[in-house]
Amino acid sequence: MEDFSPETKPPRVRGARVMEAFQNLALYYGFTPEFCNPRSGNEKGYVESMVKYIHNNFLRPELTLLNLENLNQTLWKKAEKDQNRKHYQKEKLIAKLYMADQEQFLQLSAKEFDCVRYEEVKADKYGYIQIDNKTYLPSPRFAKQKVLAKISYNQVELLTEKYDLIVSHERLYGEQKQSVKWQPYLSLMAKRPMVIKYISFYEQLPKERQTYLEQCIVHEKQQATLPKVAGTPFDWKDIKLGQGLTREYVLHGGFIKNQENLIFYGGSEQARRF
Repeated sequence: MEDFSPETKPPRVRGARVMEAFQNLALYYGFTPEFCNPRSGNEKGYVESMVKYIHNNFLRPELTLLNLENLNQTLWKKAEKDQNRKHYQKEKLIAKLYMADQEQFLQLSAKEFDCVRYEEVKADKYGYIQIDNKTYLPSPRFAKQKVLAKISYNQVELLTEKYDLIVSHERLYGEQKQSVKWQPYLSLMAKRPMVIKYISFYEQLPKERQTYLEQCIVHEKQQATLPKVAGTPFDWKDIKLGQGLTREYVLHGGFIKNQENLIFYGGSEQARRF
């Protein structure tokens, strides 16, 4: 439930104003909400007792939350283990009572309810967007353009006007202020390595990499650009493959499928050029 402005007139259930997302959830899973009367906590005393039980047994001492999915998995295991105790009134194992309840369960949809909201946001001149006072980066090519944000409790997906996915971010909470995925910037940095120092990504590089880039002269930085060899066959004459490694294995990405590292080594500048 939520307090609505006078302009908003959602349907009422026993005097309660229901959020649209909650109403959609009820329709999707086929249940009817029942609300207590105002200031009548005694009408749901059992629920309050269970909330207190979970708080005291699962959430103490105070938890440091870094990932909601990991927390859910941890609490689920604790909840399953907690079934192996007797019910306070029926003197039977909760696990057995739960198995009896399952016989009355309704068949749920195979697809989970997608509880999200959509917002149209405009990126600034640097490509950043603001959602709930948090900063997300879609892609540099969307600077000063509008994108569609699909927002769930744990993810922010940024979409084009045709609903194609640009990039997906973990939703930020608490003191986290900015989420940046740098993959969209890699092609830009490869073409213009001189500008890398002016991108905030530069500050996230290890100190030794920053020192190396600072010591490079202009000519060396310019040499780091990718060569324009479209349509030109790659010259393998200076490449020596390790034992058991074939050209076809490399070209077809066998090392990716087998989750192996592909390491290039050679004289100064050679490995990076190749």
